[in-house]
Amino acid sequence: MKEKMLLYEQIAQYIKEEIINEKYRIDQPLPSLRYLSHHLNVNIGTVQNAYNLLERQGYVQAIQGKGIFINNTEGKDTYPRKKEIILELKEAVHESLYLGIKKHELLSLLDKI
Repeated sequence: MKEKMLLYEQIAQYIKEEIINEKYRIDQPLPSLRYLSHHLNVNIGTVQNAYNLLERQGYVQAIQGKGIFINNTEGKDTYPRKKEIILELKEAVHESLYLGIKKHELLSLLDKI
């Protein structure tokens, strides 16, 4: 059974989805800690924890005095994270098949992405 995500993990997941869906550009700073904490009505430390998680995962980088930016992965070795994603995908596929989702349904979902 999957554990419930902590609030900062939920915020990090939301920001990660925004990055993946190209809502932000690499040269554009992400929303500030203060803005997000006010906008989401959460403690600034919670937003800081979300950004720290994203930084550890390689999605963002903090530049002192400038803000938090999407990490430009062009030309960088992203193999460790790719390996993690492949393992996560395999687990999700196995669980999906166990729960009765057919292989062609999974492939159809991938085609829609």
